[in-house]
Amino acid sequence: MLIEQLGEFEIFGDDLTEWIKAPIRKLNWELLPPGDNPWESARPALERIVLLARPGNRGVVRSRLDAVGEFGPEYIAIGRGGFAGYVAFCFPTLGLCVLESPTVNNATYVLPLDSWEKLSKLSKAQILAEGAHVARVIHRRNWFDDLDNVFGATDRKTAEHKRSASS
Repeated sequence: MLIEQLGEFEIFGDDLTEWIKAPIRKLNWELLPPGDNPWESARPALERIVLLARPGNRGVVRSRLDAVGEFGPEYIAIGRGGFAGYVAFCFPTLGLCVLESPTVNNATYVLPLDSWEKLSKLSKAQILAEGAHVARVIHRRNWFDDLDNVFGATDRKTAEHKRSASS
């Protein structure tokens, strides 16, 4: 509701630091719709996504959204799939768009910024078959390290340093 009324706003954590500061764009299509072979500063919207997860999964969903957000997306988009679908974190200066799924045991898709909107209308199977993705980061134990590698950080400490230096 706040996004619709104000266009953008900032959300702060308990320690009064920004959670994610990025405007949200609403899209008229579902991001990565199911296909033939599916792999089954926006905190209020993202928190709704977190709250839709099973209570036992909310911590990991929140941590993954936080991890992508810490790299400072220039905007965030939520598709017609709404709060149960993928969230697009867009990084124009890096030429990347990271599509993160709140579904545990799914995958994160990194797409080229210049074609992410067109590609996000395809199924995951189509994207993989066409090799149209920059990276696919499967939700598993080393997901955070794999995400850091996508952004060129070699470890969590380096990633945290890069994120704080860019703020």
